[in-house]
Amino acid sequence: MFGDALGPQGESAFTPTDKQTVARMNRDTYYSLAIVDVSKGATLTLPSVPEGKYILAQAITENHRIYSMFYGAGNFDLTTHVGTHVFVGVRLDSTLPQEEANEIQDMMRIEANRSELFQAEPINEASFIEAENELEAKWRARTGVSRPAFRSRTENSPPCQAAVRGDQAPSRAATRAF
Repeated sequence: MFGDALGPQGESAFTPTDKQTVARMNRDTYYSLAIVDVSKGATLTLPSVPEGKYILAQAITENHRIYSMFYGAGNFDLTTHVGTHVFVGVRLDSTLPQEEANEIQDMMRIEANRSELFQAEPINEASFIEAENELEAKWRARTGVSRPAFRSRTENSPPCQAAVRGDQAPSRAATRAF
């Protein structure tokens, strides 16, 4: 089991659009997520899946570098080039019945030689907004479009607030913590 990487395990089902932990999650994929302290070494173990089904994992560093995907069953070393933690997302074939998918998820393991809690750096909102406005001005000058694609916000909603707050835990109803 992935342990307490993100908190207690929850119900595993397809992710409703209003409960997504990242932008545009696949709605027909089983997800398992963890934040792992890799500073002293860590290993991800993915179990076998039935013939013709898939399981894959992706590790992302604290500064958003995406490492090569891990495909299929096996033991995979988790490392980072910066910081002490990685975010691990495992995707599991959506054609599996939910009960079977949950059994496979329960066989996933992460073994870390250190387990310090990840603490996100605080965000300087004024600096964030200034950088965002500069980028939008460059975008407008280059394209003539007033807002980048896939984005909208009102004056009453700070930009990316939900995405950058370190005190919000992902939904347990939509994903299964390791």
